[in-house]
Amino acid sequence: MPDWSYHTIFKPMLSKLPSKVSREFIHTSMNKISTIPFGPNLIEFLGHLNTDSSLENEIHNLNLKNKIGLASKIDPYLSGTNAFMNLGFGVIEIGAISIDDTASSKSPLIDLKHNQLIGTEENKVLTVDQTVHKLSKTHKKVPIFARIVGSFDEYKLIESRLSDFVDLFILELDLARDLVEN
Repeated sequence: MPDWSYHTIFKPMLSKLPSKVSREFIHTSMNKISTIPFGPNLIEFLGHLNTDSSLENEIHNLNLKNKIGLASKIDPYLSGTNAFMNLGFGVIEIGAISIDDTASSKSPLIDLKHNQLIGTEENKVLTVDQTVHKLSKTHKKVPIFARIVGSFDEYKLIESRLSDFVDLFILELDLARDLVEN
């Protein structure tokens, strides 16, 4: 968003809302802009985020514009994915994804000041159906990595449903162990 509108209009309004609500408002708004004609160009212009071609990389037959990725925690509901495709990222991570919404994913909470682990945090898990629905509306411009949770059998089903949308799968440690054993 242009600096003048964010600081004068949106920041005062959004700072009064819970962070999840304001984040989803911004992501949804940016996503809507990205779907109108010339919307992606407007986002790129306002963000000035075209990367220099010298930063391009090829990793395992994936062409990356650069090595900067967007973590799935930034857009856990995939509400801004189209917009993020135009903001200069080399890769976008999505997930965690499971068969149903009863699964959970945990990530470490780290106290950077003291450089220590202080606990874990529950993360939002999207179902494979929700993910397919959202990704089918995405205009893919950069590789997408999907974080998967669940059992070996669930992984196989998720992989088959997402393989047309996703370039690489990231597995939680327990699932990776199950795959090695099977």
